Amino acid sequence: MMNINNVIRALRQAIKTQPISIYCKDAQPCVPADRAFFDEITPVFKLLLKAFKVTGFTAHVSRWGELALHSPTLCIEILIRISPNINYMKRVSAKKLEDTGYEVVEVETPRKPFIVSYFFNGTASKWRYIPFDTEFVSVESAYTAFIVPMLKTSKPFQGRLQTSLLRKKNESLPSESTFYAFARYAAIHINKAYGLSQVSEIVDKKFVHTAFFGSYGALLLTHDWHGATAIIWHDKDRDFLTKYIPEILAPYEINCPSINQTYTEDAEHQFLLESLDKALLDKYGSVTGAENWLEEKHYFTDKKPTKELLHTSSEVMKLLFKIK
Repeated sequence: MMNINNVIRALRQAIKTQPISIYCKDAQPCVPADRAFFDEITPVFKLLLKAFKVTGFTAHVSRWGELALHSPTLCIEILIRISPNINYMKRVSAKKLEDTGYEVVEVETPRKPFIVSYFFNGTASKWRYIPFDTEFVSVESAYTAFIVPMLKTSKPFQGRLQTSLLRKKNESLPSESTFYAFARYAAIHINKAYGLSQVSEIVDKKFVHTAFFGSYGALLLTHDWHGATAIIWHDKDRDFLTKYIPEILAPYEINCPSINQTYTEDAEHQFLLESLDKALLDKYGSVTGAENWLEEKHYFTDKKPTKELLHTSSEVMKLLFKIK
């Protein structure tokens, strides 16, 4: 069951990550990072959530403050955003701007100063908009104003999602785009975040086709294995990651027995072996498939003893490039 107060609390807490979300192209925060605005719309927002709840929806909030309402019965998920209504401004004349360099714009106070935007997650739908004010006093009125038009629009999209995509996204490690957003933010705002600054610099200058990150650091693969860069986390990097994405620093348990039995030179070598394990599981989908790849193509050879190809960091990087 959806707990309305927990949803509001999670969105309020997510406001602190919104300055970082501007560096992530995939982030769609539900509410702008303005606490006064959040406080103003909270009463109506609670009625909206209660209307979703009585309709059988459950809520999920991401680290960026994205809000998704999922219906297990209808098999749809609706992404929700609330923002000020700025569509009432007079259109600016491009010709006048060209001639004079400026134009005085008349602004009227809108009858409905807020907008609920909604999108059907996992589909090719478009964002739709419902203007509203803060005069709602009941769940029934919120249901009529918001839920009815959303459900009417949702009919072509129903039956597609058995589980919440946003919840599934939250349960996994951060995506590469999310990780890069934190790295770019840390590079600008966190003093002595040397590792994250290096990640940001490489991502901004080169095309990184694959990235791995863990408790030791990050591995960025570019065009060939000579261009691979293993980056070590420093104290400020760890402090920052512990605060915002501590799951990155959690120990990783290697699943492939062949890799797990390899002699480890040092922490960097161990991190590269973990990255190889992740890459194989991502590509082949199972431990059996990963083990078959190691045995049939690269791991056992006639000329080299078993496991020798995994004995050094450089050899592991070569294998990583072969399975990219």
